[in-house]
Amino acid sequence: APSAGSTSCTKCAAGSYSADTGASACTACDVGRFSTTVGATGCTACGAGSFAQSSGSSACVACRVGTSSASGQAQCTQCAAGEYQDQTGQAQCKQCAAGTFNAKTEATTCAQCPVGSFASSPAQSSCAFCSPGQATSVAGSVRCSNCTAGRFAANAGTIVCDECPVGNYNFLVGQSA
Repeated sequence: APSAGSTSCTKCAAGSYSADTGASACTACDVGRFSTTVGATGCTACGAGSFAQSSGSSACVACRVGTSSASGQAQCTQCAAGEYQDQTGQAQCKQCAAGTFNAKTEATTCAQCPVGSFASSPAQSSCAFCSPGQATSVAGSVRCSNCTAGRFAANAGTIVCDECPVGNYNFLVGQSA
C-alpha cells in the first residue's frame, strides 16, 4: 500500500527558523543569535552585554561581572588590566580612575595606589613610585609632591620627605639628597 503524504507542516522550534517557503527542515540560529518564538522566520542578535555560546539558542545569557560584550557575540570578553566591570550584562568595561589601578583581567574593582606611588591617568595596570625628591602620604594619589626647601627624599616611593639633618641644608625644592 502506498504511504500517505504530509497533511500539515510543523512549526520550527524556538532556537531555529525557516526563512523560505517549501522548506524541508528548520535551520538552527547561529552562535550569538537566538529565537524565542515557535515558527520563527529569522533569529535576532543577542544584545550588547549578553551572548549565545551555541547554535540553536532560544535565549541569550547576560555577561557576568568582570566581562562585557558587543551585540551578536558567542562569548563575553574579560575586562583588561586597568579596567573593571562591577555589574552583569554590560556592553563595555569601565576604566580605573586616575589614582587607582588593577593589575589583573576580569576585575570587578580597582584599588587605590598605595602611599608613595601614583597613577596620573586612568586605565592603569600599576602605579608608579614617586621619584627621589618627591613624596605622597595619601593613598589614591594622581601625582607626587616635590619636597619643600629644607627637606629631601633620597629614594623612590617615599611617603614623607625627611628633614635635612643638623649641619646640612638645601634651599631647592624637590631634592633627593
